[in-house]
This record gives sequence, structure tokens and C-alpha cells, in this order.
Amino acid sequence: MPTRKLPLSAASTGFESEVSTESLRLHPPVPVNSRAALKTTALPTGGGPDRKSPILVPKGTSVAYSIYTMHRGPDIYGMDAEIFRPERWDEETPLNSNEANAKWGYLPFNSGPRICLDMDFALIEVAYTVLEGASDIPNIFLCHSLGGIIVKRALIYYAAGNGSGIAHLNSIFTSTYAVMFLGTPHKGPAKARLLGSLQKPAALAIPKRIVQFESALLHALKERSETLQNITDQFAPLMSRFRMLFWEQEKMNLKYTQEYIVEESSAAPIISNTKRCGIAANHREMG
Repeated sequence: MPTRKLPLSAASTGFESEVSTESLRLHPPVPVNSRAALKTTALPTGGGPDRKSPILVPKGTSVAYSIYTMHRGPDIYGMDAEIFRPERWDEETPLNSNEANAKWGYLPFNSGPRICLDMDFALIEVAYTVLEGASDIPNIFLCHSLGGIIVKRALIYYAAGNGSGIAHLNSIFTSTYAVMFLGTPHKGPAKARLLGSLQKPAALAIPKRIVQFESALLHALKERSETLQNITDQFAPLMSRFRMLFWEQEKMNLKYTQEYIVEESSAAPIISNTKRCGIAANHREMG
């Protein structure tokens, strides 16, 4: 049975859906994440000399996991896991070899009760690019927060769409008139380190929906995030073509302090032939 693809929309099927799914596999918006144990528990594997025995996780312990590494693991995606190959989503892979892999082996937006709050919005933005007849429609994308990173990655690929079977995707790029980035981090601000340290002691006091919201952002906002920097560098030659950048002008209430989630220097860097504008709202409200 072919492996699962993201349910982008009824309009996004076949190869276009596979391209989006494969892009998110190799470049997940949140490459690293972590969870804290609310009570003493144990993981089924990871202990002992062979790391196959249970391992104790005391209450309060943070357990980090790398989605970026897992998505490139040959034990889940085969020996060509490092290669961008959308066709794999119509083939048998180890991803469906057992129930655990099928449920947790593909996590571009995480999963479970803390799944990314912006997932549906981001997927709708991606699906819009693959509407039938898109080459005849002037496209204007409205992207909020991490959704802008996904759209940038798609446009990078579509701009180079000259290979066999994907040349038609280049028309999506050429018909895109503008992209409006609302609070999208184009480079990691130093403030992310401060927000990360504040999040830990405040996690129990901050409303759950805000903790979920910040967890996705903080990992993408790291100053030296390789994933974010690679996408930014690849998109740089295209940026002047898409001229609208917006930043938040109001700080967000983080319980113990108020901060900008994505600072002006990251959300709206000064680029030639690009228009910049502040919005009188915090990061959540501007979307």
C-alpha cells in the first residue's frame, strides 16, 4: 500500500501533492522539538548498552527529539532518504512497516494534542499553488508566520521546475504576482534565546494554546537554524520579485513579560525594491 500523503485539498492531487509532502519531509518547519515529563515515566527503548531496553524519565525531565533526523532515516524512508524524490509517496516504504512508524514517522507539523495550530492554514496556502489552471491566474499569497516558510520552499522548487514531469510547475512561479509575508521569520533573531528561556519556567502558567503556538515558532527562530538559513539563502534572489513584508508593532503577552515574537529585522529585512509595513497588532492577531 502506498505511503500516506498530506491531505492538502481536493484540488491538490497526484504529483503536486507528493511534491508538497516530500518538501515538508526534508525541510520540516520545526526540525527539533521537546517535551517535559509531567510525572515519572519510562520510554520503551533507549536504555542499556544496545539502547533497546526501557529508560527511566523522571518527572520534570525534558526529552528532545529531531524530526529533521527522523525524516531522513533510511530505516523509515529507505536508503535514498536524503534525496528529494516525490515519487516515494506512491511506493512501498518502511514508513508503513508497522503501526508506530505509520503514525509517528512523518511529523512536519508534529502530532497528537500539541499538533501545530497553523497546520491547516499552511496546507491551504500550499494547496492553492496547485489549483488546475493556476498558470492563467495571477497568484497573490497571504502567508502568516511559518506558513510563509513553506510557501517560500515551494516557490524555490517551482522556479527551477524544468525537469521531466515537473516543467508545468514553473508556470505557478511565473504567475505569482506577489507574496505578502505577515510575521514570517526570514532570519533567526537573538530574541528567540530569551523567549526560549522564559518559556520553561512559565510553561505551567501560560495558557496551553500559547505554549503550543510558541513551541513551533521558537525552534524555527533560532539564530543559526540551518533549515531557516538554507531556505532564506535560496529564496534571496527571488525576494525582490515579491515585494510585501509586514511586521508586528505590538508585543505579545507571555504572562511574565511582553515581547515581539518575530522582530522587525527578521520579519521585514531591508531589501531593494521590497515594500515594508508595520501592522498595529501582535504576532497572533496580525494573522
